[in-house]
Amino acid sequence: MKQTLVLIPGVGGDSDLWQYQINHLQELTDIKVIVVDREQLATG
Repeated sequence: MKQTLVLIPGVGGDSDLWQYQINHLQELTDIKVIVVDREQLATG
């Protein structure tokens, strides 16, 4: 059973970094990507 890795793009790094992580970790983990915009983060 694989562990789940949750990625939240836009919080750190850029799209190339996120895509690199997805490409290289997808065989080891189940990756879930949650898209949250900065306004939503600011208002909670």
